[in-house]
Amino acid sequence: MDGQERSGDAWLGDYAARATEFWQRTATSTSELAARWGDRSLGEGNWTVDTVTADLIEAWEELTPLVGEGLELWLQLVQQSLNAGRPRG
Repeated sequence: MDGQERSGDAWLGDYAARATEFWQRTATSTSELAARWGDRSLGEGNWTVDTVTADLIEAWEELTPLVGEGLELWLQLVQQSLNAGRPRG
């Protein structure tokens, strides 16, 4: 095994750990949002333009950074895949 393969293995291990952590945070955030909205629907039943707007803003603020991070992880994977067959020089 040469140094290039080892660095690829190290990159893949690091990438897998970051991707796993990302998906765990994404699942937690979306389930918390769904739980809050579900509680309101079943419990309070208090849906107004103000509460829906506030909920959408809150969801936007929570999910936008996750979407950006997901895109960044995807782009890193694409770049690594494209560069995998190229000789280093």
